[in-house]
Amino acid sequence: MTLRLIAVAAVAFVAMCVVLLSLRGEAGTDERSALRDAPLGAAVVVPNTRPVTVPEARRSVTVTLADHTGQTELCGAGWVPYDGLMPPELSPELAARAEAATLRLASRLQGEADERSRAAGWLMQLAYDISHAGSGTVALQARCGNDRACIAEAERLRMESMQRASVPAANTLATLAATSRDPLVYAAAVRACEPMGSIVTLAPACQLISVEQWARVDPDNTVPWLNVATTAAARNDVAGVNEAMYRAAAASTSRVAGSALAGTAIAASKAVTGEFEQAQAFQSALSIVFDWQLPAYQNALHYCVAAALRDSNRLQACDALARAFIAHPSSLVEERIGFRIAERLGWPAEALSEVRAKSDAHIRAQQDFFARPEPLGCASVDRSRDYWLQVARDGEVAATRALAMPPATAATPYSAAPPPAR
Repeated sequence: MTLRLIAVAAVAFVAMCVVLLSLRGEAGTDERSALRDAPLGAAVVVPNTRPVTVPEARRSVTVTLADHTGQTELCGAGWVPYDGLMPPELSPELAARAEAATLRLASRLQGEADERSRAAGWLMQLAYDISHAGSGTVALQARCGNDRACIAEAERLRMESMQRASVPAANTLATLAATSRDPLVYAAAVRACEPMGSIVTLAPACQLISVEQWARVDPDNTVPWLNVATTAAARNDVAGVNEAMYRAAAASTSRVAGSALAGTAIAASKAVTGEFEQAQAFQSALSIVFDWQLPAYQNALHYCVAAALRDSNRLQACDALARAFIAHPSSLVEERIGFRIAERLGWPAEALSEVRAKSDAHIRAQQDFFARPEPLGCASVDRSRDYWLQVARDGEVAATRALAMPPATAATPYSAAPPPAR
């Protein structure tokens, strides 16, 4: 049983790329919010961009799409019906094996000595528990027909079920983080305790977790300070917002913990026995990435509106934010937002053109990687696993840059942008 519909995730990434290519700075929404829970028993789709070739070590023949019209190869399970959009349904036997592989990996990580592995395991458990609880009301919803009152009640019961299901894992993560000095572990607890769409966990231990403490644990990371700015803005604390944005601009790095924690789970999935089980465990580990909310970039965009840049202190902070987002972005979204802030600051056209061209190249490379509808075989899983491990190790931009450029130039950094022209 897999947790997330990576087929929809692929579409969401393409949509995100389109949004990024046309981003005009005022958008503050989570471009990955298009992801939805997959039905229980659905296989997770990992797109591949290479010709459909089955390695000799795994298969005795090479096949083509034409040989299996309306089907796709599912790693370790052979050929299954596939319409190119929705994930293929697993047989009850395969669904049980997939679910068991997910739970074994999560349990193994939860039992490890290091805190990061345990945090990754409990994040997987959280995603599984919520997905499993949400699917439990599907039959009730199906019986409602067009009865709006029934549908509303079924949805209320679904949300309550998922909220209750989130408590054990969220409690464990919050308790773990409360005594930890590991920034990734604390970020995992923040993720578990923050609202997930309409789901607000009822875990009592989440009262121990705050974004302010997260920033104290990870003071040189831009991301927690953006969240601190959110809480300050919510209580109309202008001084608090200014301080948080100043600290965000002064931070030496920008790091989204979800990819690194997912990398821990993905690496562990390679030890799972069986091609099918290993592929399903890997795809379930990816739930950590796709469940992770983007940082509060809307705060940076709102803070750096053109009218506010007449304040010299804010101008200086926004210039530092733009440089940080462009020089060491944690994601393609962050890189693009850095470009938009630089535009507002009036950076020279040559510098903006360089930043825009590189951002466009990264977006299109990732779009190509996720968009091509090819089989779900082992070669596809291997390639996707390698990509996400590189994302965990080097960051999304560096990993995507490697897709877009030859190896000799993949790691070429941006040239230093000159001061903004005023």
